[in-house]
Amino acid sequence: MNPDSERALADAVHDLDGAPDDLDAVELVDQLQIHGRLSALRERDLAPAVVRELRYEGDAGFAAGVVGRLKPSRVLPRIASLAAAACFLVLTGWVLFSGPADAARPRALLIAGRLPLGEGDRAVAARLERLGFAVDARTPDAFDPAGRALVAVSSTVLAESMRDVADRLKAGLRDLPIPVIAWEPRLFPELGFVALGQHGVDWAAEPMTSLSIEAPAHPLAAGLSGSIEVTLPGEQLSWGRTGPGAIRVASLPGMPARTALFGFERGAPLEGGRPAPARRVGLFLFDTTAARLTEPGGRLFDAAVTWATGGKP
Repeated sequence: MNPDSERALADAVHDLDGAPDDLDAVELVDQLQIHGRLSALRERDLAPAVVRELRYEGDAGFAAGVVGRLKPSRVLPRIASLAAAACFLVLTGWVLFSGPADAARPRALLIAGRLPLGEGDRAVAARLERLGFAVDARTPDAFDPAGRALVAVSSTVLAESMRDVADRLKAGLRDLPIPVIAWEPRLFPELGFVALGQHGVDWAAEPMTSLSIEAPAHPLAAGLSGSIEVTLPGEQLSWGRTGPGAIRVASLPGMPARTALFGFERGAPLEGGRPAPARRVGLFLFDTTAARLTEPGGRLFDAAVTWATGGKP
């Protein structure tokens, strides 16, 4: 971090430490934006759970508790920065020396909240590689779908950044004529998967381990039926309240309106009436779910990628 950013971060932390206990988080963020200090609070400075709540606050609303969680935020220790740099160098070397082998493979663009990739996004990248894709991982700032056969949008894009990621991705994906898979429920309305609505009512993520298959005959179901354990305990599953244009494949157990795996055929009406430019899939993953998938959960992920891109399961 350069000296100007360090000073900005120090000023921002000072504001947080001195914030009144009843200061609404929206006001706090507004003040930091006014003083040009919000840009100093990057993903390495705030816990993902706190950043996500700040991104969600316009939908559900919350107050002083988030301010209290922000106060202890600090820059990561030097050793963590060095470790991240080492990972980046390893990844860069792999890209440089594996280029020729990747040339013949279709390319998948994985949009994530940070680089190097976190645990869940690394697992997604590995599964895409096993499915035959060469994976290009990018943050939303470097969104460029040219030459890709698939775009996968991770939930970490909002867990890691307080910038205006949703609008950027909505603009970039709105008319994109290639398949898109997404598992950030806050982006489901932005992508036309669900109607604009409220967090916890129309879209969210729940601490669940299983799904109920609603359409076992559809390729997205991967030949599965009934109640399926898709992840180990301790993870969350994304869901949305989908409209009539969606193919509803799996829902949360006992909550059929909360669809956790769904798709849109090319030309099918998205919410708002606009036709889907290519196949779209809303997936049940969340930030780290992909790292703890069961065998059936992995099959559902693979089927989602295969169906979206028009391949055979």
